[in-house]
Amino acid sequence: MPHDIDVYGTLDFTNKDADIDGTLHNYGDVSSTVEIELSGTIINDGSFTTSDKFEIKDDGELINNCQFYVTTSTLSPMSSDQDFKQEGAFTNNGYLKVDEKL
Repeated sequence: MPHDIDVYGTLDFTNKDADIDGTLHNYGDVSSTVEIELSGTIINDGSFTTSDKFEIKDDGELINNCQFYVTTSTLSPMSSDQDFKQEGAFTNNGYLKVDEKL
């Protein structure tokens, strides 16, 4: 069962990959050092930074209203994987920066 999370402070994803299938609404600061697969919805009204792979699945949706960063690739340059992969919906009303492979 999906859960809804509202972030008003700080949320850090570490140690294990994250599969988000509910709704995460960020008003604060989210940072991640793990791979994130999005099958639910992220509404970003704050700062969101990830330093690993971020993938929007077919049934996922990212709505960025502020700043979203995908930094420092952990993937091999010879890999066919991508740091930021979009299969689902993406609405950018803010700033998106991907440092490495798209």
